[in-house]
Amino acid sequence: MISSFFSLPLVAQLTLGSLLAASLFVLSKWWDNYTRLRNIPRPDGASKIWGHEWLEFEDDCGSQWRQWITRFGPNFKLKAAWGHNDILCITDPKAIDRVLCKNAYNYPHSAVFRPIIERLTGRSIVWVEGEKDHKPMRALIAPAFTLDRIRAMGPDMWLAVNNVVARLQGSVEAKGGVRDINMLDWSATST
Repeated sequence: MISSFFSLPLVAQLTLGSLLAASLFVLSKWWDNYTRLRNIPRPDGASKIWGHEWLEFEDDCGSQWRQWITRFGPNFKLKAAWGHNDILCITDPKAIDRVLCKNAYNYPHSAVFRPIIERLTGRSIVWVEGEKDHKPMRALIAPAFTLDRIRAMGPDMWLAVNNVVARLQGSVEAKGGVRDINMLDWSATST
C-alpha cells in the first residue's frame, strides 16, 4: 500500500498528503471540541451554517437567551457559526466573577470576536490578552479610575440615570402602566 503511494506522480502524492493532513486537522479540532464540552447541554435546532448564532439575532432582544437559561440553567453551550468551536455560555455570577476578575488571564477572547474588537476599539485594554500585555494597559488607564475621579463622576452618572428613569416612567405611563420594553434601547441612551 505504501509502496504504491510512492509510485504515484509527485503531484498526486502532494494532493493526497494535503487531503490527509487537512482531514486529520479537521478531525482533531472536532474531537477536541467534542470532548471538552461533551457533558454541557446544548439546545436543538442549530443551523448547519449559522449554528445557534442566527437565532440570537432574529429574535427579540434577550428572549432567546431567557429561553435557553430557563431550559438549561446557568451554563450551556451553543453551536457556533461556520464550524467554529462551540460557544460556552456562562450566566452564573460566581463563574463570571472567576473569569472576569479572579482568573482573567487564563480565559482568552474568542477568535471570532477578537478581530471585531480590534476594529472597534483598536488594540486597547479590551483587545489585549494575557498578563504581560494587559498589565501595562491597566497601568495607563488606572489614573482615570482612582477613588477621587470615580466620586467626581457620581453627579453626572446620577443625572444620566435619573433622566432615563424619568423618560422610561413617562413611556410606561403613556401606555396605561403596562408596556413591553427593550432595555437595550433605553440603556444605550444613558451612556
